[in-house]
Amino acid sequence: MRTVLDHDRAPRPAPWLGDLRQDLRFAVRQLRRAPGPTALIVATLALGIGANATMAGAVDRLLLRAPPHISEPDRVTRVLVRRVLPTGATLINAAASYPAFRDLEGELPEAEAVAGFVTSPLSLGVGAEATSIRASLVTPVFFRVLGARPVRGRFFGPDDSFPAGLAPGGPPLAVLAHGFWQRQFGGDPAAVGRPVRVGALAYTIVGVAPPGFRGVEAEPPDVWLPITVTLAAQGQAFWLEDRGAAGVSILARLRPGASHAAVEQRATRVWRHYNAPNPRSLDAETQLLLAPVIPGRGPDAPREVKVALWLGGVSALVLAIACANVANLLLARAVARRREVAVRLALGAGLGRLARQMLAEALLLAALGAAGALALAGLGGHLLRLLFVNAPRGAGPSGTESSFVDVRLFVFTAAVALGTAVLVSLVPLLQRRVPDLTEALRTGAAAGGGRTSRARSILLVAQAALGTLLLVFAGLFAQSLRRVQGLDLGVDVEHTLAVQFDLRGAALSNPEFDALYAAMLDGVRSIPGVTRAALAERDPYRGGARAVGAHTPTRSEDEIWGPIDQRAIQTAVDSGFFRTVGASIRGRDFASADVRGATPVTIVNEPLARLLWPGTDPLGQCVYQPVRSGGPSGGCFTVVGVVRGVWYQSVMNRDKPLVFIPLAQRTPWVGQPANLFIRTSGDPGRIIPVVRAALLRARPDLPAIHIRRLRDALDPELKPWRLAATMFSLFGGVALVIAAVGLYAVVAFTAAQRSAEIAVRRALGARARNVLAVVAGDGLRALAAGLGLGAAAALLASRWVGPLLFQTSPSDPLIIAGVAALLLAVALVAMLVPTARALRQSPATVLRAD
Repeated sequence: MRTVLDHDRAPRPAPWLGDLRQDLRFAVRQLRRAPGPTALIVATLALGIGANATMAGAVDRLLLRAPPHISEPDRVTRVLVRRVLPTGATLINAAASYPAFRDLEGELPEAEAVAGFVTSPLSLGVGAEATSIRASLVTPVFFRVLGARPVRGRFFGPDDSFPAGLAPGGPPLAVLAHGFWQRQFGGDPAAVGRPVRVGALAYTIVGVAPPGFRGVEAEPPDVWLPITVTLAAQGQAFWLEDRGAAGVSILARLRPGASHAAVEQRATRVWRHYNAPNPRSLDAETQLLLAPVIPGRGPDAPREVKVALWLGGVSALVLAIACANVANLLLARAVARRREVAVRLALGAGLGRLARQMLAEALLLAALGAAGALALAGLGGHLLRLLFVNAPRGAGPSGTESSFVDVRLFVFTAAVALGTAVLVSLVPLLQRRVPDLTEALRTGAAAGGGRTSRARSILLVAQAALGTLLLVFAGLFAQSLRRVQGLDLGVDVEHTLAVQFDLRGAALSNPEFDALYAAMLDGVRSIPGVTRAALAERDPYRGGARAVGAHTPTRSEDEIWGPIDQRAIQTAVDSGFFRTVGASIRGRDFASADVRGATPVTIVNEPLARLLWPGTDPLGQCVYQPVRSGGPSGGCFTVVGVVRGVWYQSVMNRDKPLVFIPLAQRTPWVGQPANLFIRTSGDPGRIIPVVRAALLRARPDLPAIHIRRLRDALDPELKPWRLAATMFSLFGGVALVIAAVGLYAVVAFTAAQRSAEIAVRRALGARARNVLAVVAGDGLRALAAGLGLGAAAALLASRWVGPLLFQTSPSDPLIIAGVAALLLAVALVAMLVPTARALRQSPATVLRAD
């Protein structure tokens, strides 16, 4: 008996669990009975949830997730420099000088350690096998500041006998990135201890960083090297003493409980104290700020982060449109199943059970939509990496590089899907009331009720308004992209190659250098398709140049210039350089006669000409060019040309004052040329391998040669607008399709509900336009209201979206009118299809069936 009683009392499944299984089985049967609407709803949810999941992954990495393997990231800060320009604008960046880093390193007691780093492209190996790598030149306590631990070997640090102060040198040690170790050495543990040639020096590998570790940068370096050792090997030890050479990024690990405000105040005082002897490198308003290591969270967040935030908000609008559309379709299904519901109520089913079954259908639809959304999020993540300038990658549980679809994103997608299911099921539930069973059983779906129709119209208004807002934004950013792409750069970027090489390790005399350059030029100019070639000391398009205080005999340097980073930029170029890049010159280009000993000449760009000689012809004028980067001051240079179309670092920085001197007149202090520009008659990309081979024939042991089309220099400039235009267009297109589907569904179900009325009107002689008014009148009114609300919302948002645009008014009436016309055209197509179907039905057949 005891055994029987124990058996009888064995746990049984809870009643609600059995009800849930039954509800889900019933939901599956209902969805299988209507595969077309089911597929439409699932696709709509997948698009809406997928858009949110994609942008959530990007925002997570840009704004929420610290870079991998940083210990206690809340205590690690980036040190930024905030300057006030003469125009009143503020400039915030991470660029400081190495001496300024040393000042902070010794006088910030609130910090446990202060580190600096500079990222630079360097060559791995020499000759035909040489490749370019990203090297991060760091100070000894860099890894201590971040708190990372190696997976192989060790990190170098202050115990490795690096010299104190500004003295260059120390042991040549290297730490490899995990991915680089896998690619270059096959993950061989024996790589630790081997030598590796980077640039002009052989370094000993002492350790391997953990998988996914990238410091605080968006793109992971391939190798970390000691900064003093590397700069000394490159012949740039002077950079360690130059307060005008701003290029070091500073990190600090604060002590527990340290106040950010107090650290900022002390750091600012230290900065101003040590820079006071050089007033041109300091503005009275200069401040040092502390910023998080999380990408995009600091005041120096790039334009792409702001665009990503907008896209994150817009993806929520896409989801709202999808929810409105799905709720509209579910309302229509509820009307179509009115007779079924009446039958079940007549048989004794309760409203609570019906509500649970409706929620089960919505949950099942949302689950299917979430599965599709995860697939779309994976594709969207790859798209974002292509569109973002430096979309940071995360690290998975094992530390390896992960995709945008990870555990956090999976949880987010599941939560959004659950919320969406509850939301879209609420609307039909709120519309549910106990019907007149006799009337419902007699009329079925043909008596849908005005309350349900009003709800569908309200949802349609919301879809149209949100779709209008998205399409207006898409049009604004597309217009910005077109205008950026259409900039008159004054340079032939389509047919020009920029070549960069490194000869700092070559122990050659000046005549040997001249012979090498002549061999390089001869080899390149003999290539079929090459029309011109010219050398340049630095690449002005990448920002390689020196600051000079250019002034005139009547206007002093102090009168014209402010801080060092606001002065003119000087570089030396070969004769024929401007003709090679296709720049337009008023006056003349440098000639072969412009050599040392001849009259010093110079070419200035238009912004510098306007600054130095406002209202006066600059040709023939005298300009002095004292160099403030550690070199000698120049004498009087005669202006022989004024150039347009050469920018500095950015095509948006075409107002930067630039001054050029002939390579043949450069002083001995100026370094050897490291850049070659080539003009071609066809696509320059096709001859890149031939150019590399020609240069290696001139010197087989050259380090890695960097060759790019000048057009490629514009890609980082265009990516923020390309990202915005592409993603807004995608989201706007999704919203347009969803809105068209919703409008089609409203009109189709209106035609089904009012089929008897339409048949009577047609039997009495009503014309097609009268039938259209009956069928599509509510849809047209909802669309008009949505267009008005969406346009008003776009105008209200113009003050926030305006700073992200380029030469485009955020309230451009042509774009708003174009969006309205597009939506009206799509709406007409969506409404004419069900109207034509209603007109094809025979009135007698409809009335007989009713």
